[in-house]
Amino acid sequence: MTAKILDGKAIAQELRESIRAEVDAQVAKGQNPPGLAVILVGEDPASQVYVRNKKIACEKAGFNDVSMVLPADTTEEQLLAEIDTLNARDDVHGIIVQLPVPDHIDPEKIIERIDPKKDVDGFHAYNMGRLATRMPGLAPCTPHGVMTMLEKPAFRCAGWTPLWWGVQYRGGADGIGTVECPCYGHGLSQCHQRFGAESVRSRFGGRGRWNSEHGERRVD
Repeated sequence: MTAKILDGKAIAQELRESIRAEVDAQVAKGQNPPGLAVILVGEDPASQVYVRNKKIACEKAGFNDVSMVLPADTTEEQLLAEIDTLNARDDVHGIIVQLPVPDHIDPEKIIERIDPKKDVDGFHAYNMGRLATRMPGLAPCTPHGVMTMLEKPAFRCAGWTPLWWGVQYRGGADGIGTVECPCYGHGLSQCHQRFGAESVRSRFGGRGRWNSEHGERRVD
């Protein structure tokens, strides 16, 4: 089989342009553009990059950016109050609290405080439950983005059985992908990263070689 390159950037650009056209048409009718609030607590370098990229994506899509940066010593109660305010705002349609949050804040409590209808990360138990029962509402972006690429006509993979490798539950394609794949009609094999070598061997047979330094697994 000839290898095919999935150009994620091109697909993302196509989606942004399509969304921008819809937003412009909405604004032309006198309606407000979608508003996205991204809350960053603290100064985690990786989180700062993610938030900055989300702001740029908002601008390109024509969304109203309502991002805020809170100091690292923000209390859990203060953060919950900010979420309550955003939940009540009619001009805010989506809310993201950038993870990780500082250690003194319970991320589960924060996620569950977000209105499920505004939980664009798809992490709220309500949205996770709908996804698990194949009635997806707001789905986590990483696995959904992967599935969007795989569903493109140039790379249809109907009948394939994807292998998901990982342990992460929130935010990654690995854990959440286990419930995303069946929604698209795909079977699924999953490998926990801590038991990956034996998992891969049992699924694919043969003797395997595990390179623990680089996290690589090859099956003979």
